[in-house]
Amino acid sequence: MASTARMILVVEPAEKARWAADARKAGISTAEYLRRAAAVYDPDLDPDETGVLKAATAEVLASIGRMAASFDKAISEMREANDPERDARFRAKAMAEIIGKPPLDLARLQDIPA
Repeated sequence: MASTARMILVVEPAEKARWAADARKAGISTAEYLRRAAAVYDPDLDPDETGVLKAATAEVLASIGRMAASFDKAISEMREANDPERDARFRAKAMAEIIGKPPLDLARLQDIPA
């Protein structure tokens, strides 16, 4: 096991509470949350760039939500289109309009002697 060292960090109570809540939400300890945050922090990143990255991330997440909703709608439409009863009603209506009569019952015609 690697050796460890203790660090004392003085923060405002609201900041500590926010970090602890974020850590709980992620299912990790506050210490692990801070280790992970420190690991990805880039001191050379301009604060304005950070805002742009956050905005871009929010837009990507929103796009994913819209895409999922679009897929759900398309799947629903495909399921609706694959309705045999609806297809039979459509065919009957089309046949009635084409020949002006109810469609032929082909099953009944099979019983007619040749």
